[in-house]
Amino acid sequence: DRPPARLAPPQLPALAALDSMAQGGVPTLDQLKGSFVDVAAAVNATAEAPAAAPPQSLWETVTAKLSSVVKVRKRSAVEWPEAVAAASRQLADNDLAAAVATLSRPPDPPPAVSHWRQGAQARLAADAAIRNAMHDAVRLISGTANGG
Repeated sequence: DRPPARLAPPQLPALAALDSMAQGGVPTLDQLKGSFVDVAAAVNATAEAPAAAPPQSLWETVTAKLSSVVKVRKRSAVEWPEAVAAASRQLADNDLAAAVATLSRPPDPPPAVSHWRQGAQARLAADAAIRNAMHDAVRLISGTANGG
């Protein structure tokens, strides 16, 4: 005559992490690949030197001649187009983790890279939480959770 025993829902921390991610949403790999085209265009446009006005004085003429031979740029400005090209190849291979790692190496990321990288890191965190939830569920079902 007693009601059947009810089991309390299992505590799976990975599900809590996924729940918080679901509130704000996480971009898919396809969305990240699509938006990376704009990131690459922004980085490459920034890396291109603007056209200089024609020199007016002797000093400007000398400086213009020297600058046509020697390019002086911040090191990070040179690294970003190469990093973006490498990340683009990695994304084409569906290797999001490698693309994020590549875009984490050069210093001073352009704003477009920083924004994209935040979304990519959220996707990687969501994928890890899904793997952890699946692992926890399998352990729970198989009775190996909590030393069982």
